Amino acid sequence: MRKGFSFILKTQMRKKMVRMLMMMGLVVGAYVAGYNGVTHVEVMEFVENSMSYVEGMMEYAESFREEASSVVESLSESVEGVL
Repeated sequence: MRKGFSFILKTQMRKKMVRMLMMMGLVVGAYVAGYNGVTHVEVMEFVENSMSYVEGMMEYAESFREEASSVVESLSESVEGVL
């Protein structure tokens, strides 16, 4: 078996496994939500709140990365100026 084909096959298997685990999570989550009397509206509200939280964290991480890169650039310029 060729090396590239083997990599593609592993990638496809990984994608299928991820899909299967996501589906299992959804099924178990739906069962638990139904068992606890949570409606689909409450689940959607929870998902929306979680997504807004995740988006906020992503924006924070991006701004932190930009600040870190600007610090690295200024340090590089300072070091180059000394050398």
